[in-house]
Amino acid sequence: MFMNQKIQFIIKGIPELKAMLKRKDELAMQKAREALMKTGQYMMDQIKLSINNGVNAAQAVKTGKFRDSTKWIVKDFTAIIYNDVPYAHTIEYRGWSPNNPARPHFRNTLFVEKDNITKYFKNKIKEI
Repeated sequence: MFMNQKIQFIIKGIPELKAMLKRKDELAMQKAREALMKTGQYMMDQIKLSINNGVNAAQAVKTGKFRDSTKWIVKDFTAIIYNDVPYAHTIEYRGWSPNNPARPHFRNTLFVEKDNITKYFKNKIKEI
C-alpha cells in the first residue's frame, strides 16, 4: 500500500532567500564604498593637516603646493591617497639634506590613524 507512494520534500523560500542574500550583498558593497569614501577623505584631510601644521612630522609648507597637491581616489575598492608633485618622494622619504630631513607625513599619519580607520570599517560591517 505505501510502496508506490512518492516521497518528497518541499523547501519553500529559496527565491526569497536568494533575494535577501542579494540585498545583503548589495548593502555590504554600498557600506564598503561609503567607508572607503569617508576614510579616503579623512586620511587626505589628516595628511594635509600634518603637512600644514607639523602634526605627524615636521611642517612641510613653503608655498602650499605639496599640501594642495595631496589628493585621493577610490579605485577597485581601494582608497588611494597620493601626491604627484615631482618632489613629493623627496619630502616623504629622503629629505633635502641633513639639516632638512625627510618629513614622512603620509606614513606617520597612516600609522597614527590606522586604528581609527579599522574601527570605522568594523562598525560599518556591523551595520549590514
